[in-house]
Amino acid sequence: KAVQVNALNTSKLISRTVPSFTSGQMYFSVRRDTNSVGYLGVYLRNSTAGHVAFIYFKPDGNISLYESVAQTEQVFGTYTSNMWYRIGIDYSASTDQYRVNINNGAWSPYYAAVGLTSEINQIKLYADSNANSYLDFISPNYQSSTPPPPSDITPPVISSVSSSNITPNSATITWTTDEPSTSQVEYGPTTAYGYQTSINLTLVTSHSVNLNGLSPGTLYHYRVKSKDAAGNEAISSDYTFTTVSNTWTYEQTFNTLNNGDLNGQDNWSGDIQYDVQSTLAYEGTKAVQVNALDTSKLITRTVPSFTSGQMYFSVRRDTNSVGYFGFYLRNSTAGHVAFIYLKPNGNISAYEGVAQTERIIGTYQPNTWYRIGIDYSASTDKYRANINNGAWSSWYDAVAATSEINQIKLYADSNANSYLDFISPNYSIQGAGGSSAPFSDALTTPTLPNLFITNPNQNTSTLNLIDILPDAAVNYNFFATTSATSTITIIKRP
Repeated sequence: KAVQVNALNTSKLISRTVPSFTSGQMYFSVRRDTNSVGYLGVYLRNSTAGHVAFIYFKPDGNISLYESVAQTEQVFGTYTSNMWYRIGIDYSASTDQYRVNINNGAWSPYYAAVGLTSEINQIKLYADSNANSYLDFISPNYQSSTPPPPSDITPPVISSVSSSNITPNSATITWTTDEPSTSQVEYGPTTAYGYQTSINLTLVTSHSVNLNGLSPGTLYHYRVKSKDAAGNEAISSDYTFTTVSNTWTYEQTFNTLNNGDLNGQDNWSGDIQYDVQSTLAYEGTKAVQVNALDTSKLITRTVPSFTSGQMYFSVRRDTNSVGYFGFYLRNSTAGHVAFIYLKPNGNISAYEGVAQTERIIGTYQPNTWYRIGIDYSASTDKYRANINNGAWSSWYDAVAATSEINQIKLYADSNANSYLDFISPNYSIQGAGGSSAPFSDALTTPTLPNLFITNPNQNTSTLNLIDILPDAAVNYNFFATTSATSTITIIKRP
């Protein structure tokens, strides 16, 4: 047998006095029919707090409790018509708070008791507006050995799983469910995961979980888990994200690429006027030439996300270049980190802030290679630049946010015949004896500093000159500070 609340046009109440209590649990089995359009509710009252708990099965399908004097609604589950649900209430007199669960599932958070009332020590049932419903089983024990008939056996539906706010050591995972449910994420370097967050028992449909203590530049697998009020659990498929590297990691000298369009090689994508060629190079055998253009041309490559560090570019402009040639460097947060142009007036300029204020960092000569360094600090969102490993410029604000993130972008226009060779997070020593002036090509005579070797107790000394281009002439003079006979030997290596 059970109690049926007959179809009603107005609100109807029934109550029963119960022994006074201070704390404990109470369970109710309830059900609403398909044709029910009103409210069905249960009040539980003691001798001190008055309303301890106040639970409604609402016509919108929500199972709601009400909190404090203001009777603030808190949705803690949903129901399906013509199914039984066992609602548990757990009350703590020491805090005057209560929590609830459905079918012995996860407990909700604690909520403040509803408010004082003159009606004490009772159970009260409420129904209105054709809320055709049933009540069966009232007990301080759940009695899992004789549970109510199966009700909600459908797990939540998980959708819109994504990762965001990715840093070197943290990430945020978000997803949605079609019914209020708990939140948890499993994650790790493989699909075995190995780590999981604590379960957030708050029943929500929009989920957000932060992952902390991650390693920089690391691929992580993850999946999300949600359990509804009835205890049905859903687990998503596997997803991945990669944490941000602390520094740049991409490096390319172009020597191993095929001659011809850079577009389509090494994940570069853009206009076809950027050609890998072996006629002129800064180091090795190949460099990228930007052919003479009448309009602006772009090419980009995605690079791993980063927060700080240095990156170097070797660039050159020809004598007949009259347009702009430059590059952008972008990360996942600031967008444009750096924005450098070799301009037709001979200036090498950096650009600063949203206004893109020009900052001249040096000048260039046509037909000469220059290695430009970029140093970025994520903590201040500023960058600085240098030329040929010389003094760093002042710190400039990163240019501006942009939707194009984590990339190197090359730009050329108006017959800006130019070359790019060597992209690396490392400068590499240029010249000899630590000279900061790189060699250009066989048409230009490089000037090296005076180099001194002092080995008073040795008969042989060795000095290496590196990055000398093929067929370049090297002039040298040898001086000995003693009267001993001395010789010098030049050994040419590939």
